[in-house]
Amino acid sequence: MAIVEGMAGIRVFSDKIVMNPVIPKQWKNYQFQLLVRNQPLEIRVSQNECEIINKGSQDLELILFDENIPIQAGKSCIKTTIKTATL
Repeated sequence: MAIVEGMAGIRVFSDKIVMNPVIPKQWKNYQFQLLVRNQPLEIRVSQNECEIINKGSQDLELILFDENIPIQAGKSCIKTTIKTATL
C-alpha cells in the first residue's frame, strides 16, 4: 500500500477518490491494480502521463490533480501532467 498511498497519492474518502501521482526521475513507469468501491482500476504512471482504466461495471468519478475526472465503466482517462519526485 505504500506505493499506492505514497507515490500514486491515492486517498479514498467516503464521498470521493483523490489521486496525485508522482514518479522518480530514475523510473520509466510503474503500474498497479486497485479495487475501489468494488470497482477494479488499473493505474499506469509514466514520466509523461497517468492513465486510469476503469475495468469495472460502474462509472466512477475521481479527483486527479485537483480536477474532477469522470471515467465510464470499461473506459480510460489519460492526464499528461505528472510531477517528478526527487528521491
